[in-house]
Amino acid sequence: MDSSSTLSSSPQNLEEALQHIIELQGHISILNTENEILKRNSNVSPSSDSSTESMRRDVLKKVAAGIPIESTLHSIVTSFEDNHPKSLCSILLLDETKQHLHHGASGKLPKSFTDIVDGVKIGPSVGSCGTAAHRREPVMVDDIQNSPIWVDFVPLANQYELRSCWSQPIFASDGEILGTFAIYHTTVEAPSRDHLHLIRHIADIAAIAIENKRSTTALISHRKDISLPVSYTHLTLPTNR
Repeated sequence: MDSSSTLSSSPQNLEEALQHIIELQGHISILNTENEILKRNSNVSPSSDSSTESMRRDVLKKVAAGIPIESTLHSIVTSFEDNHPKSLCSILLLDETKQHLHHGASGKLPKSFTDIVDGVKIGPSVGSCGTAAHRREPVMVDDIQNSPIWVDFVPLANQYELRSCWSQPIFASDGEILGTFAIYHTTVEAPSRDHLHLIRHIADIAAIAIENKRSTTALISHRKDISLPVSYTHLTLPTNR
């Protein structure tokens, strides 16, 4: 009697299994980021802006549905601007070199402005966002005209009538910098304690989408490197005697 049984395993089945792994990893990434957000905010009083909870749920739905990250980040920015009409917001993403910030999303900011900022190198005196990414900490500039870290960018700010800029780094669950979330105003504005909590919470929401996208992209890239040799199309497994 034959002591083995044959399990058919086609390349298509293996491909489907890899796809399931990618989807599972995406859900794990979401949960890890969510847990990290809860830990970060465990000792902070909830924001008075209840719209952020609705935004968080909306982002989770978009991520789970596989909505492109560009659309998801844009919805974060425009949702915040809708609830805070005097704000002009942007999300910048740190590239793989960890040296440059690139456009992720914006709402009311002119495209000509975001095009100029796109690709800026981070550093100790590179406006609010470049400095925040460099320092790995929030940078809240209430008066751009008199800020030493904005000296090289005051003409640009004047061109677009920008007077203040608050920038919060976006952190992954492992502490890696993913980018920045910024709020601009056309008047001199200093953030309140509630503002500081709110901008951090929005950055954490953005982190959910960005980190999930990066995890999924990495897995897809890894999958492309996997070959499926013909010898694996049938796997022979021993049976119990």
